[in-house]
Amino acid sequence: MDPLAHPDRYLEPLARTLVAVHTTPPDTSPALAARAATDGADPGAVRARTADRLARARAELPLPAAGVRRWQSWLDDDRLWPGRLTLVHGDVHPGHTLVTRPRSGPPVLAGLLDWANAHVGDPAVDFVDLLYAGGPAVLDRLLAAYRAAGGDVRPGLREHVLARADFLWVHVALRGLDTGRPAWVETALRRMAP
Repeated sequence: MDPLAHPDRYLEPLARTLVAVHTTPPDTSPALAARAATDGADPGAVRARTADRLARARAELPLPAAGVRRWQSWLDDDRLWPGRLTLVHGDVHPGHTLVTRPRSGPPVLAGLLDWANAHVGDPAVDFVDLLYAGGPAVLDRLLAAYRAAGGDVRPGLREHVLARADFLWVHVALRGLDTGRPAWVETALRRMAP
């Protein structure tokens, strides 16, 4: 389903769903609350873990200098980072959305699948894969629908999502190192190349 073809049937319901997820108190799930306590789920800890990943990647991978400067600038910019964490799905992309086909009319979003990556974290993570799936136009429409549905579109959120998307390849490269998948590392490094 093309997210822009019928935004009222896909992006708008997805935005309402994300608002519901992001406003659900994390302590409603004992497992998520316990994981948040163990992971140090506060905005500073999330940012520090991201900085640690960049430091590790710099030590173990031939990262492009321009990328390192961009990522460090993002890490250093206080206005881009959330002041609070929320419940997040953690892996929102078209493949994890359930779309139904009514007897008449276009398909419609019916729900989110695969909650294995749900955690208390930076709500921006739930926008990154949709950016990859549809580009900046989809991100902009989704953020507008999210705001209209009552979501907190704080100043700098769009820029933060773009930076998270750019940094995703650092995660992929490190995952490749950790799991013995050199093809992942090679792909990630190619995607990071200027």
